[in-house]
Amino acid sequence: VPDSKCLDDKPPTSRACNLNLCVDWKLSLLSPASSALFQAGSEIEITWQGGTLYGQVSIQVQQVRIGISGLTLDDSKLAWTQSEYGLPDFVNNTGSFNWTIPSDIPSGRYLLRVVSGSDESNQAVLQDPLRIQATKQYSLMAIPTFPGSFGSVGTFASLNVVMVGALGNASLDTDTDTIAGPSINKGKGVKAWSMRALDIGEILSLEYREEFLLECFLGSSVEKWGIDEDSPSV
Repeated sequence: VPDSKCLDDKPPTSRACNLNLCVDWKLSLLSPASSALFQAGSEIEITWQGGTLYGQVSIQVQQVRIGISGLTLDDSKLAWTQSEYGLPDFVNNTGSFNWTIPSDIPSGRYLLRVVSGSDESNQAVLQDPLRIQATKQYSLMAIPTFPGSFGSVGTFASLNVVMVGALGNASLDTDTDTIAGPSINKGKGVKAWSMRALDIGEILSLEYREEFLLECFLGSSVEKWGIDEDSPSV
């Protein structure tokens, strides 16, 4: 009996060693848990069981949603990938692999699967996508609603906006009429800003405070806010 096929010391030649060497056992994922939340840049342990002894497996991810609470990708946009997100094409079937999530990975929801290197039909897919939290772009829009206030939106001296989300808050302060870049005049007093912040999931409410300059129209105020989560078309 060849030594290379024995897990322990070589047995007597009259006894077979590892009769099931080439069986491709059904794969199953043990961790991480479905719907688990991880931040970009963190390390997670992926564990599984099954596959071929002494064989290899492929570990792949697939983004299925843009942003944690954003748009679901159309089927035509779905694709399994490895190297794009720091996963090797194949790893030895040891039952575990530590994956460092790239710091620049797009925020969103990702399926995870392990595929046998011997038989692609033998694979284990996470039941519910992982939630990977990263920075994303938001757009804010201020719309004056009082009569006579059009044109005065750009004259406030300072502004504080807090977005309250399901996964935390994002706060923005400015002492000029810019937030992470110049404001965009939309006409009729409407102004918009773009900013990047940690993905806070579903936006539950907005809190804001503004201080107007003296030349502002008396009693004018910014009463309506809109938040858009900028995403590529799908």
